[in-house]
Formats: sequence, structure tokens, C-alpha cells
Amino acid sequence: MGQTSFFDPSLLNYQYNSNKPFHISFIPFDKIFIVPIQTKEEVKEDYLKKIIYNQALEHLALDMSKNYEMRFIRYSNISFVVFLIEKETLKQFYKPLIRQIHYLDLLLPEPCIFSLLYENKFLPLNNDIFIIFKENYAFLSLYIQGVYAESKSLKSYQDIHSIEQLLLFLKNKYQLETFSNIYLEQQKPILEISNIDNIHIKNIDLSLFDDMQNYYKSDRLNFNIFHKEKKFYTFYIYQLLFFNLGLFIIFLAFSFYLDAKIINTKKELSKRKHIQNKQQKIFLKKNKKIDLIKKELEKQKLKTQNLIENINTIAKLKKNDNISLFSNFFHLTQKLNKNNISIAYLKYENNKINIKINGQTLLHINIFLESLEKTYTIKYNTISYEQNLNAYTSIIEINLPCLKH
Repeated sequence: MGQTSFFDPSLLNYQYNSNKPFHISFIPFDKIFIVPIQTKEEVKEDYLKKIIYNQALEHLALDMSKNYEMRFIRYSNISFVVFLIEKETLKQFYKPLIRQIHYLDLLLPEPCIFSLLYENKFLPLNNDIFIIFKENYAFLSLYIQGVYAESKSLKSYQDIHSIEQLLLFLKNKYQLETFSNIYLEQQKPILEISNIDNIHIKNIDLSLFDDMQNYYKSDRLNFNIFHKEKKFYTFYIYQLLFFNLGLFIIFLAFSFYLDAKIINTKKELSKRKHIQNKQQKIFLKKNKKIDLIKKELEKQKLKTQNLIENINTIAKLKKNDNISLFSNFFHLTQKLNKNNISIAYLKYENNKINIKINGQTLLHINIFLESLEKTYTIKYNTISYEQNLNAYTSIIEINLPCLKH
């Protein structure tokens, strides 16, 4: 039994199940815009999202004054499938569901939810067709070897001729010999497809979505904005939380707070140095663990350097005694907490903050960087994955206090 709960947003009267805390839902086909986009040439990553976004709005003739959430699938350096939904529509449509279940973890476009069946190995990797009929809309989705390829709107289940013609069109377009299966969402009369051989028509078992174990690959199409609150108690996040508390007492005890913080940091530094020396003496007696000794000493040295940087940063803040600067630190802390990001080190010099951040997923890092860019002038290096930390990491330079709004 998996730990997922699958929710159809058109249905109500759901209840939160603590035994299945991972919540999955989908954006109905008639609520989302889907458009294939091809750029004239390969675009640099820094500009790719903006170019695809503008090109999709222009192609669909959408109101550019409105804000849209966008996700896309890259098929080549110039070929993409773009999914768009207006932000306000997204918020309003899911209000009734969120009141009942409180949060979502994964929110995919409806034509893409079947990728979860392949990721969890409920279906073999074949060339399959999914036909979905709802009260207000119907559509067909093509998956090639378990990968989403295309969706088409349908008029009526009874219009067998149109469905047959559409299947032939897709078969020729993608140069397929045949389709392995046609999956129907609910029990319908058997389709009689006369012009395509060896097709198996089956029903989709929706209960499979409640048995999910893997959902990480589909995270790139995640439209979810209804997150649950999470608490993080790592050492460095705990340090930054003190800035939140200090904001409320800044006019009464700002100087006292910084002094106490420096003392605590120095104690922690002394404690870590003591542990480092003790571990070094123990490990040196064990010749068989020389490699482990080197790795451990490097970790301790890095943590010690980070703590020294924190002491210098806090001392500079105290010397500066600048409330505007402190407010920027508090504003940065809010963004870190909101995006589930931890700090490996923090350095302040010449109205600039240099931080190394760690995030559990690439999505968390990207969302945090996009959020920062809306408020600060920043520079950052390429996001990389550090195996020893089991986390994604990036180094960011933030100019303070250059607020953009």
C-alpha cells in the first residue's frame, strides 16, 4: 500500500488521511492551455523560460497583462510542449479542495498524470492511447514508450469515425506500426477500430494512483502552489530564525542580541574544535581508517570556517548598526524558510551577502532563486549536486539593500 492520496478536483467531500500524507491531483484538460513551441534556434538557459513563455502567450493569443503559471517538456534544443494556466484561475479553482485536504504535493496537467503509472511500473513502456470522457470535455493522450507525446480534444464518445481518423493521424505522424493499448478511464462500450490492427482496449484502474511510491520524475511539471508548512531545525536555519525574533525587539535589545549571538557562536566553535581534536587522536590510532580520517577532518574544517565567517558577519552587522540592513537579512530569512533552503555558509562584505545554499531538490533551489530575483540584484553560479550532502547547492551573491520594489 502506497502513501499517496489521489484527488479529483471536480469531486468534493474528501477527508485528510494521515496514513496517506502525499497528496496528488490534476489540472483538468479544459482548464489548462497546451501548445507546442519551436524556437528558431537554440536559446541560452538564462533566457529560455522567458522566450518560451512569451511565444506561448502570443501563439494562444492570451492576455499578456495577466500572470500565468508555466511548465514545459523539452523534446530537443528547439522543440517544447508548453502548459499554461492563469494563476488566479488556479487559486480559485482549488479553493474548495484545499479547504478539505489543506495542501497538495503534486499537481500535474491531466493529460500528464498517466506518466505516474509508467514511473511506478504499473504499466509497461508501450505506445499507448488514453481516452478520457468527462461531463464537460473529452480528450485523447498519446504516450510513446511511456513518455507523454501529445493530446487532442475529442467531441463525443459516439463519434467513432472521428476517433479512428485521429488515431490514424497520430500513427502516421509519429511513424508507429500500431498502438499497444487504448485505455479508457471508465467502462464504455467496446471501440471497434477497423483500420488499425492489434489494439487492446482496457479500462484504467484509478485506484492505482493511491498506490504510488515514485513521483520524482513528474516533479518538473508540478504546478502545485498549495504547500504544507514544514519545520526545519538544522543549525544554520536556527541561527537565521533568531533574526526573525530579533526584529520584534530590535529597538529595545538589538545590541544585546548580537553580543549574545557572538558568544554562542564562539562557544559552538570551541566545542567543534574540541570534537575535532578528540576525533583526530582516536582516528590516528586506527591505520585501517586513514581515508575516513581525512574526510572527517575536511568536513570539520569546512564547518569551522563557516562558523568563523558567521562570527565575522555578525560582528560587521553589529558594527554597522544599520536597521535597513538588518531588515534585508530578515527578508532573506523569510525566503529561505518559505523555500525549504538551508545555508552552508554566510558572508557579509561591502553591502553584499555571499551565501552557499543547499536544497533537497532542484525545484526548491530554482523557486528560491526566482523569488530572490524579484527582490534583490543577485548573481549565482551553476546549480550542482553534491553527493556527500545528498543535496543541490549553489553560491549566491546578493547586493544589499537594493530592493526592487
